[in-house]
Amino acid sequence: MVWNDQLKREVPEGWCAWSISDSGTFNRGVSYSKEDEVAKGDANSIPVYRGNNIAGGYVVHDSNEVFIPESMATKSQTLHKGQVMIAMSSGSKDHVGKAGLVTLSSPTRAFGAFCTSFLPKDEFRHIVYNFFRSAAYRAYIKQICSGTGINNLKLEHLNAKLFAVPDDSSILSTFNDVEEPIYSQIMRLDEESSTLQNLRDALLPLLMNGQVKVAG
Repeated sequence: MVWNDQLKREVPEGWCAWSISDSGTFNRGVSYSKEDEVAKGDANSIPVYRGNNIAGGYVVHDSNEVFIPESMATKSQTLHKGQVMIAMSSGSKDHVGKAGLVTLSSPTRAFGAFCTSFLPKDEFRHIVYNFFRSAAYRAYIKQICSGTGINNLKLEHLNAKLFAVPDDSSILSTFNDVEEPIYSQIMRLDEESSTLQNLRDALLPLLMNGQVKVAG
């Protein structure tokens, strides 16, 4: 182990300080007003995911949905499997910086302007996923909010060198080989869970009004 002046801690020899912004690209979410909102089920509408859709390190469905015309959201303002959605602003300091892995590509979902999406480069995707879930990341976000008194996270905050990566690409490749089956399983199970939830939602009204019956 050797001392790293940028990280102010020891890291394995041959590892260097790295930032989230070094690891991928960001896109800011769609801006909309109350007047832009439409009813669920309206033709050509799209749900907008917000900070409350980030829980436990993942992007999750929330019944408190907001819908806007699909034309308001560009492709870069919709969520895709493998991205991370980050809450950049919130009324609560505890919610600022929350990061959730996107495990589903459908249905198409936009994300609001108080959030940003982060698409990691392939070689860094697993190491940065793990960093977002780390105590070091949360401590850094808490320090920012405490210091400014403002519940906002700026992209320049994510330019800071916050974690270490190996100079030897083979080490990172081996780590990705170990992590890939784990994240693939997470995404597969989430797809299955979503399919079952949609099936339940479709069948429940039919059961309630007697259109279908459960075989005894």
